[in-house]
Amino acid sequence: MLRWRWSTHPPVGLRGVKWQTRGDVDGDNWLRLDPLADAEALSSAMSDTDVVVDLTGVVPRPDADLSVNQALARAVAAVKTPPTPPHVIFASTAAVYGRPSRAARESDPIVAESAYAQAKAEVEQIFCSSGLSVTGLRIGNVAGADALLAPMTPHEGPIRLDQFPDGRSPRRSYIGPATLGDALAALASCAASGQPLPPILNFAAPGEVEMADLLRAASLDWQNDPAPASALPRLTLDTTLLQSLVDMPVDLGDPAVIIQEWRAYSDASEARA
Repeated sequence: MLRWRWSTHPPVGLRGVKWQTRGDVDGDNWLRLDPLADAEALSSAMSDTDVVVDLTGVVPRPDADLSVNQALARAVAAVKTPPTPPHVIFASTAAVYGRPSRAARESDPIVAESAYAQAKAEVEQIFCSSGLSVTGLRIGNVAGADALLAPMTPHEGPIRLDQFPDGRSPRRSYIGPATLGDALAALASCAASGQPLPPILNFAAPGEVEMADLLRAASLDWQNDPAPASALPRLTLDTTLLQSLVDMPVDLGDPAVIIQEWRAYSDASEARA
């Protein structure tokens, strides 16, 4: 997503962007290294940069080894590059808030109910106690990367959506692919210029989105299923702090805008395939 957005809308204030991969990828702006196997190469890469955007990690799947999240964080946090280490922007998750009754704030306590949330809470602790200058992004749902809208392939039958006793579908904080790229670029530019950033930051478009409204905006069919007791009706983020740092109009959280961004990203992905 970042490569797509930053290729069409080059970030202002960021020069010489390098991308990291463990595999073989065409292009001159790739750093080929395994952070868990080559500490020297990782240190060398980080010593020649102002900002590291670390979005690596393992997402929750039945066979996922979630401990890789902590291992990757330790590898990056262990790198010391005097005299001025880079600012590290790393990925956490809104799941660390558990089941908040209102839009969660950065100052709220961590309530890590799942193994994934616990792993990400430990990632935050690793980075925030490392002595590095860091900003952990507690990311909401990303359109095009969450289970509802990704990958953009035909479902076998209608999408199945939890419906709660009040008749509503899950409500979440969302961010579209373009907004994600623009907001990350703005934060990285702030860090590169020496502007202080908070150690923890909620990261989503303003407001909350009901999943049924997203599917409606995308003209996709779905089927309502009674929500199990374990389902989470609402997990939304207070983005006041993010909006004080990044220009983020409230309409970026509108389902129609999110779907427009999702379609642009999906169309570009299909064209590259």
